[in-house]
Amino acid sequence: MSFLILANVPFDGAQERVATDSNAHCHGSKFVFFDDPGRLLKALSSERMEIIRLLGEEGPMTVESISLFLAREKLAVMRDLQTLLDLEIIDLDCDASYLFGFSGIRIVLQYPPSSFMGRKSG
Repeated sequence: MSFLILANVPFDGAQERVATDSNAHCHGSKFVFFDDPGRLLKALSSERMEIIRLLGEEGPMTVESISLFLAREKLAVMRDLQTLLDLEIIDLDCDASYLFGFSGIRIVLQYPPSSFMGRKSG
C-alpha cells in the first residue's frame, strides 16, 4: 500500500526522521511537507477531501465528471482541483483526467509548532 503523507514538522532533521521511519512501513509513499499546521488543515477542506475520496474510489475523472458527480459548480471544482494539484495531492494525466494515485492519506501534525514552543511568555 502506498500513502500520501502530509506532514507538518519543523524543517530540520525531524523531516528526515519522519520520512525514514515511515518509509519502512509504506513503500511507494510520497511526502508533502507543510511549514504551518494551519496551511495543512486549510488544504484539507471537506470539499477537497470529497474530491480525493471520489478519485480514490472511481479512478481518473475529468473536471466535468467530478462536477456532475458531486453536484458542484465547475468553477468551484476547478479551484479546488488546482489547489490539490499545486500541493501535489492529486495529479493530472495526459487525457486531462485528475487522479489520486495512493491507497490513502496519512497526516503527521505537530501542534503547537516548535517555533511557538520556543517562545517565552512575559
